[in-house]
Amino acid sequence: MAVPYLLFVEGIVGSGVVDPNASPLPGAAGSGTARDLIALPTGGQQDKPRVLLETFSITSSGSGSAANMAFTITQPDVSTTFTVTGVSGNGTTVTYTAANTLSVGSVVTITGVTPVAYNLTQATVASATSTQFTVTNAATGAYSSGGSVAIVPFFMAMADNAVIRFYDTRYSATTPVLLGYVSNVQARMRALGVEVQMTGADPINWLDKVLARKGKIGSSRQAVGTISLSQTTDKAIINEILYYVDLRSDASTRRLVNTSVISGSGKTAQRAIFDSGYTPVSISAVVKKIAVSTLRGAMDTVAEAAGGADTVARKYWIDPNGRINYTKKTAPTYATAPFEIVTNPALANPTGSGGTTTSKLTATGLAVQYDHEQIIKRAFLRCGDFDSALDDATDPYTRTYNLSGQSGPGLATRRGAIPNALIDLPEVKGLTNTTRDDFIDKFGNGMLAVRSQPMRTVKIVIGGANLSQTLNPAHDYGYTQGYKQIGPSSYTLAYALLPDQWIKVNAPALGIAGELLRIEAVTWSFAKGTTEATLEIECDFRRIGGKWNVERLG
Repeated sequence: MAVPYLLFVEGIVGSGVVDPNASPLPGAAGSGTARDLIALPTGGQQDKPRVLLETFSITSSGSGSAANMAFTITQPDVSTTFTVTGVSGNGTTVTYTAANTLSVGSVVTITGVTPVAYNLTQATVASATSTQFTVTNAATGAYSSGGSVAIVPFFMAMADNAVIRFYDTRYSATTPVLLGYVSNVQARMRALGVEVQMTGADPINWLDKVLARKGKIGSSRQAVGTISLSQTTDKAIINEILYYVDLRSDASTRRLVNTSVISGSGKTAQRAIFDSGYTPVSISAVVKKIAVSTLRGAMDTVAEAAGGADTVARKYWIDPNGRINYTKKTAPTYATAPFEIVTNPALANPTGSGGTTTSKLTATGLAVQYDHEQIIKRAFLRCGDFDSALDDATDPYTRTYNLSGQSGPGLATRRGAIPNALIDLPEVKGLTNTTRDDFIDKFGNGMLAVRSQPMRTVKIVIGGANLSQTLNPAHDYGYTQGYKQIGPSSYTLAYALLPDQWIKVNAPALGIAGELLRIEAVTWSFAKGTTEATLEIECDFRRIGGKWNVERLG
């Protein structure tokens, strides 16, 4: 079968080429939607860029969002300028006569034509033959003389923060497994042409570029203020926040973050994806307003407040369709990943015996890390009207986690200084004493319960392939498929390894005995000159930071 992997970069025609020999394969082109997948013809493609696998790596986080990407696209060194010998326009289409190697979607700049109305900047070719090409434009007039056509380098013609999609067509040819956006582009001259190295970013980072604020306009003032919330539960508040984001109708945000209505209307419409049967929790005692912040800060506010209400951590992420997902971090009954990780080779069963049991793999790499640096055991809450000394004997704004008999995965009892944090919490200002105590208690629960333990990260590396195993599950391009359990004695084929799945890991020597771990990130890479995928999986870590501007003391 053809190589199943497709890479699409918004605004680059033919960017679906993913092949170690840089030969044309089915690719993507057009407006940036999955339905624009096309098969590139074999002729007239000299100006098409090719993706080289030896520099290809994508890391995803949050169920399909690409946290880090690195790949090289090479554009062959071919003639990039053509001489115009004739032009005609009918008010909708302009036809240029010129010997060329252009194709549909090429971006060109035309100069030196008389009349000047036919001189265009970064025009997209609508149709092309070897002697003519057309663009959509309203210019008209009798051609007099002159004209030169220059192909615009693809990295200059693509959209700002262009959307990146990576497909495994065995999973889906229309739904990507990874989503991201271009964050850095570097072009350099090479012997065979222009080499362009691109890096990408997780769309969750786009939440840092979106402000959550309310404008205040009056006869005597213009300001940006807080959002007063009318909803009371975490689910309803998230939908209300996204209502304000959607109200701005920002095209750049809409390309990566879909905040349109799923069901309902107005502030109460559902705009995010919640677990089926998710039970909202009231956080109105803690979150009454959203201070001027980023969308990520607003989401952190809600997630940690909800965690404080019922002591269960929340997670949120952006899926391949651009939807914000929000859920409790609670393991399901059965793992949802395509396979289980074992350390005993005798237990390995990659094919799941044809669907009669769970697929089991021995990892090529397996490690667990406990980061004690980020632990917070005591927090001082700094509010708008607080100016007394930070004295833990009398300070009503101090909260401490498990002061006596501190426990955790590192040691049964901790010794020495307790790491502290200074937390900006302006919401405390103006509350009554009773309400203030309840507020701080709930906040302390949510924040300290998550941040008081060492940050555990489990890393798993899956490599290799089985060229003879091509179906149910297919392992000829790497171990990305397998059978997962869905009932006491029922199994089904899973076609992709994705973030937000739960993977079962049985590694007693590392203190992980049959535990279900949430997959937070997946990194795809390919050995040089091959299409054999190696996957590096990260489980169980949490993001650092949040709305409350955590600062370490001492």
